[in-house]
Amino acid sequence: MARLLAVSLSCILCIVSAEGAVAAPTCPAGVSSDKLEPLPLSLVEKAKTLFGLSMPDDLVQRTTLMRCADGTVMMCNLGANLPCGKANTSQTSAGATAWCHDNPNANVVPAFAAGHDTIYLWHCDNGIAKPGKQIEAVDKRGFVARYWKRAE
Repeated sequence: MARLLAVSLSCILCIVSAEGAVAAPTCPAGVSSDKLEPLPLSLVEKAKTLFGLSMPDDLVQRTTLMRCADGTVMMCNLGANLPCGKANTSQTSAGATAWCHDNPNANVVPAFAAGHDTIYLWHCDNGIAKPGKQIEAVDKRGFVARYWKRAE
């Protein structure tokens, strides 16, 4: 019978058999961490399924991050303009301010100016950048909820 050893990698708990086989990482019960971790090879197939990916394993592994949220492994796949870091909930934006300086009555500040991590739809009012409607939900740890999926 294989003897199991627990190896802790940040908040992620991996079980390693005596033969060196690594099981899928898990998070200790109730533990949350905002530290984004690289995706281990053992979760690549799960990431492919969750995000509908059909790319090589090494690319999935390089573009997918994980973290613990209330004892659950969460994954986020970095895509075109999909930020996996914490959401920007600020009601001020240097990028939107600069855009509004040059476009004083723009109905919409483009995301490349306001930032892809903002949760607001920005507009300009006589050269002043103003946050409008909230367009992204944020989870209780401060990440854009729709980008993160449960691995378990």
